[in-house]
Amino acid sequence: MVQKKVLERDGNDVSWQAVLNAQGQNLENVTITDTLTGSQQLNVFSIKLYYAEVETIWDSQMNGFKMNKVVTGNPVDPEDYELSRESINGFTITMKELNQPIIIEYETVIGPGVTEPVGNKIEIDAKGYKDVNSNTAQISGEYVEETFPAVFEKLNGSDENNPFEGAKFKLQRSWNGGDWEDVPNYSEVVSNKNGFIHFERLDPAFDYRVVETQAGSDNKTDMEAYEFNRDTFFDENGKPKGSQVIKNWNVEKKPIYRLKS
Repeated sequence: MVQKKVLERDGNDVSWQAVLNAQGQNLENVTITDTLTGSQQLNVFSIKLYYAEVETIWDSQMNGFKMNKVVTGNPVDPEDYELSRESINGFTITMKELNQPIIIEYETVIGPGVTEPVGNKIEIDAKGYKDVNSNTAQISGEYVEETFPAVFEKLNGSDENNPFEGAKFKLQRSWNGGDWEDVPNYSEVVSNKNGFIHFERLDPAFDYRVVETQAGSDNKTDMEAYEFNRDTFFDENGKPKGSQVIKNWNVEKKPIYRLKS
């Protein structure tokens, strides 16, 4: 049994919640896939998993059980699952086994100026088990904001473009061609294990640039500063274009020779 709902709407940010395996079945080789629809993108840093206590009751009209009460429990140990794919369009979680209900919570960001509904579908697959649920967030004009998010992928160009974890960045902005200044709260952003860095609620009146401050002791970056604005990430209708890529390359270390005195 799967339930999907919108927890909260705050400007362009939507908080989603999914309750899975509500009846606590013993599942093996579990794959959970979430897919976004409409002009929105995933905040790749917002995904959280919790164990849950779920009370179910029989619904004669549905001719089946439905959830009557859901209580959030302790966080799921990160060692018990693998967030195997992240992108702005959704994610996949795999687990070797699952024998109790869980809650997945996460946030998406609606494109600037978008007014049509956005949707979300979650699917759980396991050995001998499959369930799907979806929901839609309605958007009214009074909630539309013109801010925008920006997502970058940090890749290791010397290692088959695998994700690069631990690179450090800061975000700067410029008004109408003026001097660059650091953006508050983004003085240091670190790429996660899947190489993503995420900035949100940026003002489209500014130009921005992301500056790498630390690539790693054995690496160098192919960028000095990556300049961008709203149009880099969204088309004129507010539809996301996708994340932008930043690469690191290994530095060739040369031997040090000492002169004899």
